[in-house]
Amino acid sequence: AADDTKEIRILVKALRSLVTERIIQYKSRYTNARFELVADFDETDLNGYDIIVDVESDQYAGYEEVKLCQQQISLYATADREFGAKSISLKDLSKEPFVVMSRQGYQGKLLTAACKKAGFSPNIVAQVNDSGCFRKMVSSGIAIGIGGELAGQGSMVALNVVDFQYRQAVCMYYKKKNYYGNTASFVSFVCDHIAQMET
Repeated sequence: AADDTKEIRILVKALRSLVTERIIQYKSRYTNARFELVADFDETDLNGYDIIVDVESDQYAGYEEVKLCQQQISLYATADREFGAKSISLKDLSKEPFVVMSRQGYQGKLLTAACKKAGFSPNIVAQVNDSGCFRKMVSSGIAIGIGGELAGQGSMVALNVVDFQYRQAVCMYYKKKNYYGNTASFVSFVCDHIAQMET
């Protein structure tokens, strides 16, 4: 029904700030809409969610897919670190501490695999399931963080690591059987916004 008030449950494993912006924009038009936003990078039980936002993956083979963006994955440090804008190799960071959003998430596994290829294991000193906390840790100089290009804010800067060049696609997934009512309305709203960005 057009006046559907069922809560939309969204599991966010990527682009949390972007998804939050879309919800705010949607709520300004549809004031009765209700959301439950769960940011859990390690969640494996997906049955209770209407929408999932995550990096492109084979695990969502039974879902409908909407590509939200392609983004560069970078290593970030505080702006006043000695690395500056100079080109460095991943091995130059072998003695540095790292912070990740999730060891089991895409970026945590990517960091571990890239460091292993460069001949060392990353010293992951913190795993934080909160983007604000993650940015504070990196910008304070406690650790180097891995994140998408949208993560680079404030006093965080992307390092020019010549042997760490990766991109990821981030998608919105939903089951076809759930594409009705307010869930369909929100998915359509997000798709319209993507189309506007591309024109």
